[in-house]
Order: sequence, then structure tokens, then C-alpha cells
Amino acid sequence: MSSANADSQPAKTVRSTSIFSGGGIGLGRPTATSSIPEQQASTVKEEPTLSIKDQTTLELAWRKVASNLHSVDKVVATRMESIIPQLKSTSEIEIEVANQNVETFFRENKAIILEGFKQELGSGKLDLVFKQSENTGPQKILSSYEQLEEMGKLNPSLNKLRETMELLLK
Repeated sequence: MSSANADSQPAKTVRSTSIFSGGGIGLGRPTATSSIPEQQASTVKEEPTLSIKDQTTLELAWRKVASNLHSVDKVVATRMESIIPQLKSTSEIEIEVANQNVETFFRENKAIILEGFKQELGSGKLDLVFKQSENTGPQKILSSYEQLEEMGKLNPSLNKLRETMELLLK
């Protein structure tokens, strides 16, 4: 009786999935998989989409991935720690970068970051979208007088105060 049940259920196997590997060091997490008969193998669907429910979950996972990357690639980990990603959809993360060089850096390391997310949140599709900050151009250095004029444009009551106090700056 017990041999009939053993024959009808597929045998479960355990394999280790690499979290990160580099420099001869690999981190792994055991994952349970089941063997799939050949007739069912053809019906295996595309990877499911990772579902990140909210911004807090994303930020926690982002920090955890950065922390795990410290042992593999400190430069990528440090750059990740300086960025707060934004949740664009449940399977899409937007990263705002300062300039083209930073965007190129993240594009080159996109695979290792996504692998870290898959290990942290489970397997599935996830995409990183890059957006350059709007204020990426060079800014003119202003003199004290020019700074005061700019502040007066933003806050007209400052100009009124200057007139009341009869302050003339040049």
C-alpha cells in the first residue's frame, strides 16, 4: 500500500540555488523542487512575475540585496545604498540616477542586482528602469548678491524687507 503511494507521487529533490558567486565564494539557499514528468514539462509556463506590494517592501529588499552584495561587489553595494528605488509597478523598479555615467554603471550591473532580488523575493520576472535626474546639468555659481536676488524671486517678502530696512547690497 505504501509503495503504491510512493509510485504515484513525484519524488522531491533539494537543490542549492546560488545567491551570488564571485571570487570563488558562493552563497546558496536550499530550495525544494519536484521532478516533473516529461509530458508535464512541455506545459511549464513562463516565469511568474515577482510581486512587490508596496514601497516599504521594495526598500527593505533593496537594502538586503545591497547588504548581500558587499561580500561579492562592494562598489555595486555602495552605489545601491546611496539610492532609494521607486516602485513603478508590482514588477518594475525605477532608479533615479544623477547622470549618464551612473546609469551606465547600473545597466552593466543590472543582472547581478536582479539575481539578488530573485534570491530575496523568490523567482520571477522583475525589471529595473532608469531615469536621469532633471537637474543633471552644470549649475552656475552665484555671487552673494545674485543669491539674494534669486531668493527675492522665490520669496517677494524678502525684497519688501530689504526695502523697509533700506538695505542696498552690490
